[in-house]
Amino acid sequence: MAEIDNDFLKRADALISLANSQMTDGLTAGDISDKLLWFLKILEQTKYVSDDEYLRSIDGMIQSISEARNEPIKNGVILENLDW
Repeated sequence: MAEIDNDFLKRADALISLANSQMTDGLTAGDISDKLLWFLKILEQTKYVSDDEYLRSIDGMIQSISEARNEPIKNGVILENLDW
């Protein structure tokens, strides 16, 4: 397994926190299992992949981001209102 850097550990901690918060939001065990498998795939990577490269590798992600950019500003959420 590749050496894990501090940025990766911070992202992993954020993902775990997100999963913990979503567990109380009605996710099923299958949902949590899927998220855990996805997370384990990230941990297994032997080559560092930038966030940009990783996002571009997800089928449909570029189209989703493009569509989100075309959303009216009034539909957006300001940073202070995000539930981290």
